[in-house]
Amino acid sequence: MAENRRRMLTAEQSSVIGVAPGNYVVFAAPGSGKTTVLTGHIVEQVSTGRLRPSEITTITFTKQAALDMKRRMSENPELSDRAIASLRIGTFHAEVFRLLLRCTPDIPVVLSPWEQRRWMAAAVREEGLFGDDAVRTCLQLTTVMKSAWPLVQLPPSRCTRAIARYEKWKRARRRWDFDDILVTFCARWEAGEDVWLGARQWQYLLVDEFQDTNAVQWQILNRLVQELGVPLFVVGDEDQSIYGFRGASPRWLLQFGEAVPGARRFVLSTNFRSDQLIVRHAARLIAHNRYRTDKPAGVFSRKPGVCRWSCWPEEQREAYAVAREVRRSLLAEVRGTVAVLARTRRQLLLTAEALAAGLRTEEWRRLASRVSFLILHSAKGKEWDEVHIVGAAADNPYLAGADLRDAEADQAQEEERRLFYVGMTRARHRLWIHTPLRIRGQSVEVPNFAGEAGLNPEC
Repeated sequence: MAENRRRMLTAEQSSVIGVAPGNYVVFAAPGSGKTTVLTGHIVEQVSTGRLRPSEITTITFTKQAALDMKRRMSENPELSDRAIASLRIGTFHAEVFRLLLRCTPDIPVVLSPWEQRRWMAAAVREEGLFGDDAVRTCLQLTTVMKSAWPLVQLPPSRCTRAIARYEKWKRARRRWDFDDILVTFCARWEAGEDVWLGARQWQYLLVDEFQDTNAVQWQILNRLVQELGVPLFVVGDEDQSIYGFRGASPRWLLQFGEAVPGARRFVLSTNFRSDQLIVRHAARLIAHNRYRTDKPAGVFSRKPGVCRWSCWPEEQREAYAVAREVRRSLLAEVRGTVAVLARTRRQLLLTAEALAAGLRTEEWRRLASRVSFLILHSAKGKEWDEVHIVGAAADNPYLAGADLRDAEADQAQEEERRLFYVGMTRARHRLWIHTPLRIRGQSVEVPNFAGEAGLNPEC
């Protein structure tokens, strides 16, 4: 059975799957079968008897990724139900929380996202700030502050005073937010507590989406490797590191070979998702980033696919044009899927409304499940037959003062380019990028990304 499975893999994939436990860093291009390789590597360790399932821990960055990996494991005939149940697969915060519970059972209750937002909104109002933007900014600053150890020190402001008030309320009520889990873990190991008690049986640690790691997470992983000597397998793509506003950085992936001496490097370069033109133009775009490792951009598909950039006089015209194209595609393909992506949620509304207006009631019930409207950050890890990126503009009016406040200009530009690259590589067969030349009544320009990707906008 294992031999049959290995015959279906590329040489790149097989080379990663077959190795014995060790320190490895895998650079995985979009659509290169990253999850297949990661799960295959775990199955290989168990099926060959190198490790028992209970000795392997896999860390993901979202609950959905953890559930998807568990589902793939459960579908593998080489693993028994008992073996699958023994595998530990969870998010970073969940695994660290379990370690804390093992050494200190009496720990505070974690706020739900809704509670956290409500408490921060109250603290913001106490400081004379109002509106969702202020609450969102303060929550993001809280995450940035706790994204490193020792904690990041923020300059005094009304927002930092609101954060201090929010933290005081939490302490008084013995509550945590998710960020407190990691920083408390670091504080307790510095205080000499045996926080690693629950990890003593770990013999192999694997981390998915390693480009999303922040400084405090890296501190924990690095200390784990040093304290317990656990081999560390990480997989990611620095070109898809898009959560800088949460403190994440691609540096831990790019510097892994230096931080973990003797670590072996692998590259998964073949894109099995997208057609040729999509891969070619996306690769040309991301090559303009300097903070990355150069990787070949292989394509499995022999189809050219569609990759176009269009300009429209203003947002309303863009919305109707995109809605018309989406409707045509959904009606033409029985099982085809379509996504409309944008930098902000507000930019999605006009297209969603135009599509709803252009579909008859019976069409909407039948087709609505096959079209998705998402911001670019939420599109990561997903794929569709056809993708429309709307509202692509330089100096986007919807982004005034958002997301880029603390970053250096070149770092901010590189992350925006990575975000656009993520959006482009979600498309399997057809990719349309759209620029309305007027947004919210303001004249805007086509971003440099068009020329960098080798695309000539059609107006």
